[in-house]
Amino acid sequence: MLGPMTEFLAARSAPCWVVALLLCSCSEKDESDRVAREPDDPPRLISEEGRSYIWDAEHRSNLLKEIGFSRIAEALQSRNRQRLVDILAPGFKGLHPAAGKGQSFQAGILAVREEVGSSQSRRVEREGIADWILGRLAELDQSGRADLTLRTHVITLFPEERDNPGGSWSGTGKIEVFAEGPAGSRGELTLFFQFGVSALSEERLAAPGWLVSMHVTRAVLGHAREPLMTEVAAGRGINNALFWDNWKEPRNRRVMNTGGVYLCDFNNDGRHDLFVTDMRGSRFFVGQPRGLFREGTQALGIRGHLGGGFAAFVDLDGDGWEDLIHGIAHHPDGYRLYRNLNGRFFQDITERSNLTSFLIGMSREEFKTSTREQVLEKTQVKPTGLSLADYDLDGKVDLYVTRGAGGGFKSGSWIDGKAGKLANNQLLRNVGGWQFEDATNGAPLDGGQRSTSNAVWFHANDDLRPDLYVIDEFGDGILLLNGPDGQFQGKELNEKPTDFGSMGMTAGDINNDGYSDLYIGEMYSKAGQRVMGNIPPGEYDRQVVRKLERLVDGSQLYLGQKGERFSPVGTVMGVNAVGWAWGPCMADFNNDGWLDLYATAGFISQERGKPDG
Repeated sequence: MLGPMTEFLAARSAPCWVVALLLCSCSEKDESDRVAREPDDPPRLISEEGRSYIWDAEHRSNLLKEIGFSRIAEALQSRNRQRLVDILAPGFKGLHPAAGKGQSFQAGILAVREEVGSSQSRRVEREGIADWILGRLAELDQSGRADLTLRTHVITLFPEERDNPGGSWSGTGKIEVFAEGPAGSRGELTLFFQFGVSALSEERLAAPGWLVSMHVTRAVLGHAREPLMTEVAAGRGINNALFWDNWKEPRNRRVMNTGGVYLCDFNNDGRHDLFVTDMRGSRFFVGQPRGLFREGTQALGIRGHLGGGFAAFVDLDGDGWEDLIHGIAHHPDGYRLYRNLNGRFFQDITERSNLTSFLIGMSREEFKTSTREQVLEKTQVKPTGLSLADYDLDGKVDLYVTRGAGGGFKSGSWIDGKAGKLANNQLLRNVGGWQFEDATNGAPLDGGQRSTSNAVWFHANDDLRPDLYVIDEFGDGILLLNGPDGQFQGKELNEKPTDFGSMGMTAGDINNDGYSDLYIGEMYSKAGQRVMGNIPPGEYDRQVVRKLERLVDGSQLYLGQKGERFSPVGTVMGVNAVGWAWGPCMADFNNDGWLDLYATAGFISQERGKPDG
């Protein structure tokens, strides 16, 4: 993440960062004060009683996971029916989906079945729920010899009576079981459930019969005869040891964004080429027959040693060959523009273009004659990336420049989604001859003080003019509708606060209905959901509470509909709980005619194999 919240987020000792946020100012100000608020304004704190209540609830959540849920995992790991039954109370009330209530999917080596709870869900006692769960486990491991890995999660947790924390509690949870068969097969079982416990103490959870109810709301069972993807970089000619690896660096040297991977076909031979921007230097890999790559950075004229950052491949001069814009994170002027010479060489033409003047915020002549202090005072926040489209349909590709708040988040308000005046995006119109003009003209194209990691051009309607969606790190994004007069109209997708922590997005027609859909990668945290759910009544008004809840409820999928409407279905379709999501993408990985969704996660996890969330 970018911005001032980093000091809270980097620790990752959940839910410490969430409580830290709640201890900060969440008070609503008038509109002028939201922009001009000074950092030393007194914060609005949760009461001492409220903070103690939240910490107590989190302590009990940890007990439930480490003692209670771990006993369930041990019983399932050993496939021991009696141990599982003993955990359940004598008067246990169970509920699981009825047979046939759900849907199935099969494509090649992969088969997935989903069962969902409904009014027809079956009521069972403790033996019945144990048999049902173990039956699903047997389906997962048909050989009985697979290696099982189990994970349990407490998602939400509430006392039945807020004034009686020593009494009954209820909440929602998740059990994940991963199976690896002897012949390389893979399987996953995920159970989502509501639960009730008689008490949450160390002594009670260690004794028999502590779980009094369990209602399975959704079960997903997947099988694959072999891994869906395997790591092949080294065998294809890409040495990952060349690149920065945060896990091999001391914590004080780890960085949040080490670079990116960019696809192109620079020589028009029908094979993908890769440009990898990285802290240790950027490298260009030329696609070869049989899916191989060879490193060709220097031979192609690319100054990869200057460092990493963002990149964009785009045919700026209309000659049919993709040119390269390279934004270099830690280089003094920060940018290189390369012309693609018929797929043979990249010519550095940075000095011939005025592009970097817009990206830097000052002319190259002024830049060269200014001191470092003058440059820092005058220049723009460095872009986070470029989005490409011919917005005015004149045959030349234009650029939308996105910017994050960077270290300049001084006057904004994360609760209101404002990043301050430094986070100004730009629309640069391509006028030919490697020259550009600024067509932003203020709001709404400047992003409206949003801190933007990227934006995506797509068609929100059927007028054939590309529209733009701009995400916000600290709040809801904005849809910019491209009008016939070249003006853009801003429109929010929701009437109520929905998005937060947006650090990546992608667009495509996920359900093949003819309307473009949007997937926005955001922050998801189980600990955060528990904390937000236990904010004592009266601490904040409902509007502020909703803004707080959106901090941690995860990524969002918006299904496009007629009339420029978008319906949020991320939670319903099970694609919200990614963790701390970054750059997602839609692609048809198995060539079945349906777009698949790949969602990356990560910030600074405690363990390499356990992403945040």
